[in-house]
Amino acid sequence: MVEALVAMTIIVVGLLGIFTLLSRSLNLNRVVANQYIGANLAAEGMELFKNLIDRNVMQGLPFNSGACLTIGDHSLDYNDTHASGCGYKDSFLLFDQNGHYGYDQGEPTTFRRTITISQPDPDEIRVTSRVTWVNRGDEQFEISLEDHFFNWR
Repeated sequence: MVEALVAMTIIVVGLLGIFTLLSRSLNLNRVVANQYIGANLAAEGMELFKNLIDRNVMQGLPFNSGACLTIGDHSLDYNDTHASGCGYKDSFLLFDQNGHYGYDQGEPTTFRRTITISQPDPDEIRVTSRVTWVNRGDEQFEISLEDHFFNWR
């Protein structure tokens, strides 16, 4: 009887360890997935502004012209243009049924993207793309990317 009780105790302790490990693994999986999404959203923000600069160059305009390239904080999604973008300050990104993050339609997410433009000198734009989000347990995370664009013409 004692041997059976000891065996049951060992089995229960082993199973509790496995369940604890499984629970932590699932929680960390969500953290890593959100970090992956956040990094890609920050990179997308950088690419959106790079596209605006490229569009200006292709149209023969000054590289830093347009409402979205003014100094300050901006928000922009993948289907914004010079005329319609930058109007979503401090908004959470939405995730639509097509798998796109944007501001127009979809389910609310915990991700917030802010792109800050500064101009250290007339021939340079510094763009910082910052994505913030909150995980379970009110843990706050942030990913920030910075790039510099120059007037190469």
